[in-house]
Amino acid sequence: MLTQKIAPKQKNDKHFTIQVKKQQEIKRYVFKITPQTHVRATQGDRILFRIPEERRSPASSKRVKRLIKYNDYKISLLGLAKQQRFKLPDEGSIIRFFIPMPKTWRKPQIQANEGRLHRQKPDIDNLLKAFLDSLFTEDKTVSHIGEVSKYWVAGGQGWIEVITKQYTPCIIENPYTTTESIK
Repeated sequence: MLTQKIAPKQKNDKHFTIQVKKQQEIKRYVFKITPQTHVRATQGDRILFRIPEERRSPASSKRVKRLIKYNDYKISLLGLAKQQRFKLPDEGSIIRFFIPMPKTWRKPQIQANEGRLHRQKPDIDNLLKAFLDSLFTEDKTVSHIGEVSKYWVAGGQGWIEVITKQYTPCIIENPYTTTESIK
């Protein structure tokens, strides 16, 4: 609720105050990019880039390709966000990841899982970490995310949907300082 002071129309009228409900501004952003998980880069990974490609072991080559793919994802997602003038608010966002179904799945399995919650790998925390790392150099300012979820989609490509809305603060009652028992 906002308090708004109304000015008098005539000299004899007094100021009065009314309560005005602020209209919640809800925005929806869709990033047409298949979600990826966070890849933890180590100090040892730096040396892999110095080794010529033909001299790398198969495991090293696979690791370098994964790091390059992750960095490309971060750059692409940041570009899409800038293109839409998207700025993740510090509080009150809903983030949904839409994960494509494997190409090996048969039609009955695709129909059974279309639009359902994704309960397999990749982990939701790794998807969120990669998303936040793409948009922020320091994501410590993000203090509240209202909802994070992941869903199955058919069609071979996934996307990320972000809905921003005004944060509704919670009422905090410290259970260690209150004398009443919780009923």
